[in-house]
Amino acid sequence: MKNTIKKTAQLILATTLIFVACKKKESTNTTSSGTTSTTGSTTGTPVVVRAMTSTVNNLNWQANSEGYQISSSNMQFTFGGRTNTSNPNTMISFGFPKTISAGTYSLSQMSAVQAYYKDSIDVFYTANVGSINITQIDTASPANGIITKFKATFSFTTGIISSKSYTVNNGVIDYNK
Repeated sequence: MKNTIKKTAQLILATTLIFVACKKKESTNTTSSGTTSTTGSTTGTPVVVRAMTSTVNNLNWQANSEGYQISSSNMQFTFGGRTNTSNPNTMISFGFPKTISAGTYSLSQMSAVQAYYKDSIDVFYTANVGSINITQIDTASPANGIITKFKATFSFTTGIISSKSYTVNNGVIDYNK
């Protein structure tokens, strides 16, 4: 059972790596809460906001404005942010059922919502304990089936692999495609 869960998690993450958010001309603004990128119309109205920050083992972590990966399968969404668009990079990602709505969810290897941390040497760690509080999630039409808006806070501790684990705290996602 544990190997099946690991293989499923690896499959989800591999699928996530395949899909990268569309690249648009953007301006980047650094704030105390992280980096946000906006692509505005000629009227200056922001269309795209992308910010994902946390602390990982007490060090600040921030997703690159071009490093978002979003995918969809028949039953599940995946959402992740990477610190860099090329290697080495680290990534925090989530897998959850398409039926998800706003609310607080437990993160563990056995829960419906899963969280992962990929370190800079490409080792994937699954959350053992933690939670995610989704305040907003919007998806495109069922035909496209992608996340267009995602706002959440999160924290989790990973399982141990080769005597190493990670603690992810103070996580914030503010994504608007």
